[in-house]
Amino acid sequence: MRALKILTFAVGGLLALLIIALLALPLFVDPNAYKARIERSVHAATGRQLALSGPLKLSVFPWIALELGPASLSNPAGFAGGPFATLEHAALQVRLLPLLHKQLEFRHIEVEGLALHLMRNARGEGNWQLAATTAGTAGPARPSGSAPQTGSALQLPRLAGLAITDSQVSYEDLLADHLNLKIGAVGMDRPVPVEVQLVLRRSPQALPLQISGRFDLRVSAGSGLRIENLQARADDTTLRGHAALTDLATSAMSFDLSLDQLDVDRYLPRDHGAAPTHAPDETAPSTAPPELLPAEVLRKLRIDGLLGIGQLRIAGMALGDVRVGITARNGITRIAPITARLYGGQYSGEVSVDARGPSSVSVVDQTMTGVDIAPLLADTEHTQRLSGRGNLTCHVSARGSTSDAMIRSLRGHIALSLANGAIEGIDFRAEVNRAMALVGMKGSSDQPGGGGRTRFDTFSMSAEITDGVALTRDLQVGSRHLSLTGGGTANLVTDTLDYRIRAALLGSSTPAAAQTPHALVVLPLTVTGTLASPKVRPDLHALAKELPLDALQKHEGALRQKLLDKLKGLFR
Repeated sequence: MRALKILTFAVGGLLALLIIALLALPLFVDPNAYKARIERSVHAATGRQLALSGPLKLSVFPWIALELGPASLSNPAGFAGGPFATLEHAALQVRLLPLLHKQLEFRHIEVEGLALHLMRNARGEGNWQLAATTAGTAGPARPSGSAPQTGSALQLPRLAGLAITDSQVSYEDLLADHLNLKIGAVGMDRPVPVEVQLVLRRSPQALPLQISGRFDLRVSAGSGLRIENLQARADDTTLRGHAALTDLATSAMSFDLSLDQLDVDRYLPRDHGAAPTHAPDETAPSTAPPELLPAEVLRKLRIDGLLGIGQLRIAGMALGDVRVGITARNGITRIAPITARLYGGQYSGEVSVDARGPSSVSVVDQTMTGVDIAPLLADTEHTQRLSGRGNLTCHVSARGSTSDAMIRSLRGHIALSLANGAIEGIDFRAEVNRAMALVGMKGSSDQPGGGGRTRFDTFSMSAEITDGVALTRDLQVGSRHLSLTGGGTANLVTDTLDYRIRAALLGSSTPAAAQTPHALVVLPLTVTGTLASPKVRPDLHALAKELPLDALQKHEGALRQKLLDKLKGLFR
C-alpha cells in the first residue's frame, strides 16, 4: 500500500512538472525566431514565397495553438499579378497527445480576412495547382491538369470545426465577396454540417447575387462526396435537393435539385447604350465570338441530373413548371426531357451535343402547342411582328462551338401554324389596292385596308433550312376577304428576306385559294428587306405577264407612264 501511494505521488508529480513545463515553454521559446525557417521550408516545398509579416503566437497546453497574421503566399512562376493568397489572421489548435502518437487531430481552425485570387495562365494551368519543383522531390513532376496519383482512398483529418470570416475568392470575372463559412466536426462517413454566406459578382455591370445556405457534407472513401439536405437562398430564389461528386478521378457528378423561381436575365450584364469614349481602331483585329459550346469541356463532362424550376425567366422567355433531365458522358451531352408551360401552351423538347469529333454537333428537337405567339416574340425578339395562337415544331442541327458557326451550318425543318392573329406592320390588303390602282384597276372599297396590319383566320408555313437559309414553298394565310400563298427564302446569316406572294381578293365570306372562282383578282407581290424591317412591293415582272392582253392594250400608255413615275418610290 505504501509503495502504491509513493508511485501515485510520483506519477502525479511528474504530470504536474510536465504541465508546468508545457505552460512555461512559451516563455522560453519564441516562435517568431522560426519565421525565416518556415518561409524557407515553404519555398523549398512549393516554389512560392511565404511572407509572415505579422507576429506568431504559440501555446502548448491543453492544445497546441498557433496564431499568425497578416501573411501572404505568392503565385507560382509564370503568373502575373499580386499574391495567390493573403490573410489578416489565422488561428489553429492541434491536440497534443495524438500528436505524440503521430496522429494529427485538429480542434478548431479560424481564418479571418482571407483573399484567394485564382487564375489560369496561357497554358491553361491554375495557380492553385501544386507542382513538385524542389530538388529533393523524388520522381518526375505530375503533368499539369492530370489527376493526382494516390495510393490510398480519400482520407480526412479529424477537425472539430472550421470558421472563415470576412473573406473573398476571385476567379477571372467572378468574385465571391463577404464570404463567411462555418464547417462543423469533420470525419469520414458522417454528415458534416456546413453553413455559408457570400455575395457573388459576375461583372461590374451585373447585379450582385446574395447567397446563403446550409447543407450536410458527407465524404466517403467508397462513394465520393455528397451534399445532402441542401437548403439555399439566392436573392429571392430558394434551392433544395441533393448533389454528389461520385468519382473524384473523373469529376463525375449527379444531382436532383429544385428551385421555386429563377430570373437568369437579371444577373446578366446590361448594355446601357453608353457612347464609346473614343473611335474604334479599324486596324485592330476583330474580336472572335465567344465559344458557346467549348468542345474540350464537353468531352470531360460526367453528369446525371434532374432539375425542376417553378418559374423561370431566361433570354426574355417566361416559363413555368420547368422539368429538365441531363446526362453527359463520353463526349455526348443530352438534355432531355425538357417540359414547361409556355405562354398559355406547352413546351417539350430535347437538345443533344456531340463533342467527340473535331467540331461539336448540336441537335434540337422541340414542340410548342397552344402557344400565344405575340408575347413570346415580344419577350424574346422584342418585336410585335406576329400574333395568334398555335403550334410550332422544330428539328434542326448545327455544327461548331460559336453562335456564328452554328447559324451558318444550320440545317433542318420547322413548321408553324397559327389561328386568329395578325401580321403586324404589313397591310397586304392596302398594298393590293395600291397595286390595282397602279395598273388602272379599281380597288375594293368595302375593305380599304387593315390599318397597318393583316388579320388572318389561319396562318401556316414550313421551311427547310440548309446552311442557315430557310426555304419556304407552302406559305398560306387566309382570312374572309384575302388569301396569301407563296414562298421564298429567309437568310438567317444575312438576316434578309426574298419572298414571292400571290395575293387574292376574295368575293366569298370564307377563305379560298387564289385559283378558285371566289378570287376576284390575283396580284403578285414581293417581300424583301430584313426580318426586322420587311418591304412589300408589287412584282412588276410577274404582273406584266399575268395581266390580260386586252387590259395591256387598253391601258398601254397610262400603264407605261405610271410604271415610270409611280413605282420609283411609292412602296419604299
